[in-house]
Amino acid sequence: MQPGLYLLEAHSPKFASYLTAALATPDAPPGAGMEPRASLLQFTNLNLSVRLSALGDSLLWVTAIDTGLPVPGVGVDWLNCRGKLLAQGNTDGQGLLKVNASLTHPAEAETCQGANGQHHSGVAVVARKGDDLALLSDIGTRNRYGYDSYSRTSSLGHTVLDRTLFKVGETVHLQHLQRVLTLDGFAAPPSGSGKVEIRFQDGSVATTMDLQWNARGSANSQWTIPASSKLGRYSATVTGPDGRSHQANFQVEEFRSPVFEAGLAGLAQWVNGQQRLPVTLRLSYLAGGAAAGEQVMLQGQYRVGAESPVAGYTFSDATLPDWSAPAFAAQPAQLDAQGQRQLEIAVPVLDRPVTLHAEMKFSDPSGEVQTVAQRFALWSADTRLGVRATAELKAGQTRRRVRVQAVLLDAQNRPLAQRKLQITAQAARWGQPGKGNAIDLLGSAKPVCSQASDERGQIECEWSNLPEKIDSAWLFAVTAQDSRGQIGRAHV
Repeated sequence: MQPGLYLLEAHSPKFASYLTAALATPDAPPGAGMEPRASLLQFTNLNLSVRLSALGDSLLWVTAIDTGLPVPGVGVDWLNCRGKLLAQGNTDGQGLLKVNASLTHPAEAETCQGANGQHHSGVAVVARKGDDLALLSDIGTRNRYGYDSYSRTSSLGHTVLDRTLFKVGETVHLQHLQRVLTLDGFAAPPSGSGKVEIRFQDGSVATTMDLQWNARGSANSQWTIPASSKLGRYSATVTGPDGRSHQANFQVEEFRSPVFEAGLAGLAQWVNGQQRLPVTLRLSYLAGGAAAGEQVMLQGQYRVGAESPVAGYTFSDATLPDWSAPAFAAQPAQLDAQGQRQLEIAVPVLDRPVTLHAEMKFSDPSGEVQTVAQRFALWSADTRLGVRATAELKAGQTRRRVRVQAVLLDAQNRPLAQRKLQITAQAARWGQPGKGNAIDLLGSAKPVCSQASDERGQIECEWSNLPEKIDSAWLFAVTAQDSRGQIGRAHV
């Protein structure tokens, strides 16, 4: 196929007779379902990229589709939507052609009406190189650098509010900013006057204020919300010194302001083979000062599982039976003069990772009960053992290989090096929830590898004894000793 433009049409006897009648009355609209069935196909090696500008030169870049390299010496025609030639030129050694923005800005009288009845003023580019030809049509002028304006004083505005939710009687503080868009980026506009008009959501004007823009392109205003103001959404329309405007929105509602800032923090620790969880309860007034002597309550609930300290690894033992969470004994406490209280949570003996969902409950001066929550990861030993397995089928092989990785961490999630880790594989079948074990093991465990962990606390090995016909799940387990000499295990 030779490079160029091709018109693909779908023909039928009925459409042909319709087309003959349509040509006789060109102003008649097409009948329902009788729109032309045609498509324009380009077969070219020229890739056209266009960046229109409202402020400076528009830019065309031509590259070769097969190599991606710039194509010099390409003849280019810029056309408006009516086919009128706007500009011509050839690409340089970098495949670039610059055209002044005024040449690629069609006049208002040269707009075209689309199939939907709307007018548009897009431009098109036709590029030729030898026998090759490429077309880029209907380049929207709304995508120009400089937005939808062709003025060299086009600008952008933005208003910053101290917050967007207020109550009646409070003061709204607004800082207004405006920047002029230039070829080099943004610049401050000339100083001048403007205004702010605040309207309610129904369109009624709440207030109008004068503005004085300084040489840095900023202005400030404030509005104290009258007691008679309606609740709902308000919009502030800000007009700059050049007459351009932008909007900022805020809401006026009836709500209760928070009185306290509360905190609940802690970190599980291992001391002499025992897990401890000291927590700090904290309460202070947002207006300033500690909530000395306030009564609070620490409550919580244990839930199985903890967030993995290493993404992608499993740190739980799948062979353990179903777990019944122990009850958490709520602890009342009175805060000291600094609005704080240290408590020690008695952590039960665990055989798996567990998360304590804790809450500190307190009452504000109006008597409304509030809470602040925190999650604490708890472990069964002072080491954390994780494993992950990935099945891989390499080209030319009929049997899958499994890449198994394991990691060993201490109580602070730091890697433990030079510790012996053993990985085994065993066929298994998932059990029924609530029937004891979550998984049933089949046959005996097969050794995969045994290695010492590296400086990252990890080992990695490959297992190629996975059966070609897999009729059960396979469980990969890693085991290692903790500081007490007890065996820890994780499965995936």
